[in-house]
Amino acid sequence: MKEIVKVDVIRTTGLAKLDAATQALSKATTFAEIKKIRDVAEAIRKLAKTAGAGLDIQNQGAMLKIRAERKAGKKLKTMERHKSVNGRPKKGVHDEPLILKELGIDDKNQSRRWQREADISDGIQEEYFEQARKKEQEITTAGFLRYGKPVEDKEFEPKIYDIWNFQGIDDKFGQEHPGNIPAGIVLNTLYYYTNENDLVVDPMAGGGVVIDCCKYLNRGCLAYDVKPTRKDIEKNDILQGYPAKAKDCNLIFLDPPYYKKKEEDYGKESISALTLEQYWMAFKKIAEHSFRCIDKSGFLALLMEPYIDYQDSTNSLWLFQYINLFSDNSWKVERIFDVPESSQRYAAHDVARAKEQKQILTLRRQLIIFRK
Repeated sequence: MKEIVKVDVIRTTGLAKLDAATQALSKATTFAEIKKIRDVAEAIRKLAKTAGAGLDIQNQGAMLKIRAERKAGKKLKTMERHKSVNGRPKKGVHDEPLILKELGIDDKNQSRRWQREADISDGIQEEYFEQARKKEQEITTAGFLRYGKPVEDKEFEPKIYDIWNFQGIDDKFGQEHPGNIPAGIVLNTLYYYTNENDLVVDPMAGGGVVIDCCKYLNRGCLAYDVKPTRKDIEKNDILQGYPAKAKDCNLIFLDPPYYKKKEEDYGKESISALTLEQYWMAFKKIAEHSFRCIDKSGFLALLMEPYIDYQDSTNSLWLFQYINLFSDNSWKVERIFDVPESSQRYAAHDVARAKEQKQILTLRRQLIIFRK
């Protein structure tokens, strides 16, 4: 009974706040005002989704969020990029981007994404909203970008060296999710280790990047997650094994949480919430279940980066430990690729703190290909 009352309260107060924020957006003129409305809409959307208050209110929050992001994107386009927010030119700098931190923007990718949204017409926006409502689908920024700018019909060009540098997230692959990765990493993996119509399994599907990459390269895909975000992702806990229909797949693409990184974003059901001992036990189960599931000539691709505990290095997790664990569970290393993170993942204050404390920031990330 209490849960029903809670949901009703969320719906009532949420709808009232969204109505007020919608009116405020039409009158907002400054970037700060627009961003505040966007953040309110996103908070209501997240709360409605978490509490199960209904897809209608969740989507109303998402629609207001997108409208605010598009208005913010138009504002960003008109700002002089060689000036700081207060209008004073930065000393000795002529072509540097705005100090995004002063605007309250998390990173350059967010700024670029809002400007890409602004490039899409109002008509396309309303068409996307209407189609999503008719099909009872979740409205997302990533979905809007995909609808407004579909994938170009051109041949994929794989990288031929063993260092794959991909910068930023391609919004045409996967919907918005904290665990999204550059689509190029997945596309390259599919190109080299699968053929058309092969079956690919993603046991930790997140925002669905692997699903969309498989569609693009004509691979079959089964996607699972403990917290599905799309209808084409089924609920399944890899720690309990794979569903029977995944048996004899040709490739398992494994992109798990990097231990405690983004723990708050993933929630209590994620392996990032486990203790260090439990985390390694979970990986042992994953290695065992995957070995039993995959075809005798299949591959497993593990995307991983080190986890550094700056307070106690004995709690750090290194890439060789993952390789040793999988090797101890019958897997053989086929190839290792360097797929480094972008330095843009770190904000200016992170870099300043690292310099002050003499800490080395991590960009290293590897894609380890195992075979039976």
